[in-house]
Amino acid sequence: MTVVAFVLAVCGMGAALARHRRAPLHALTAVGMGAVMVAVLAAPAFSRLAASTITIALLLPLGAAALALRARSGRHPSLGLRTAVAVSIVDIGFMATAVLVMPLHLAVGPVSAIGLTGTMIGHGAAAPGWWVVWLVLLTWAGCAAALLHPAVRGRAPGWLLDVVCSGSMIAAMAAMAA
Repeated sequence: MTVVAFVLAVCGMGAALARHRRAPLHALTAVGMGAVMVAVLAAPAFSRLAASTITIALLLPLGAAALALRARSGRHPSLGLRTAVAVSIVDIGFMATAVLVMPLHLAVGPVSAIGLTGTMIGHGAAAPGWWVVWLVLLTWAGCAAALLHPAVRGRAPGWLLDVVCSGSMIAAMAAMAA
């Protein structure tokens, strides 16, 4: 599942980068979130609190860039830009929460206490608290769908890439929780 999560995170970053000229704020946050996911996947001992904090820190450049764009243009941003910023904020918030509630990897916990090798501590449907992770992921998917629905319905340019990006990030977190 680690490989699947890695591929999905890279796919989400690629979808955001494909739209980097039209939605640079979304690309910035998606690449940042993907980098945090890859770091957590590559280094099982990577602190969940640090990953969550780094993810939340992505709100700072996103907010600054959104305010700069608004000040420069002097008017309300377009529907596509508002959607991209809203989806980015939702993705950042839910990913930070999901990273905090994710179970620990084997490298973090004592192997001898469980007697299992080659598995992850706390992973799988039988793990205590598994429903919290899935509740966060399903709520995240619902919020992203609600925000993307107007763009999909209105056939706004790039809506498919936004759906692929957000969907891939949510699916990567689901794979990490499996």
